[in-house]
Amino acid sequence: MIKYVAPVLTALHNAREIDIESCLKLYDCLIENRIDGIAVFGTSGEFPHIPLAEKKKLIKAAFPRSEKTGIEKLYERL
Repeated sequence: MIKYVAPVLTALHNAREIDIESCLKLYDCLIENRIDGIAVFGTSGEFPHIPLAEKKKLIKAAFPRSEKTGIEKLYERL
């Protein structure tokens, strides 16, 4: 059962390039602290300003963590 889903900030190198390593560190911290789900691109309004290819890179990098760590579900707004 999913009780807590965290909308997370997207770490950026610049206005259009996602810092994937920093994002994954944040997700790992949330997972280690027993959050049930992560809303990738879920906050701060950056979503429409990031190119689709960058969004796909982050989701591709983040999704395997959902299975590896036992988190019930990883959310994305794409």
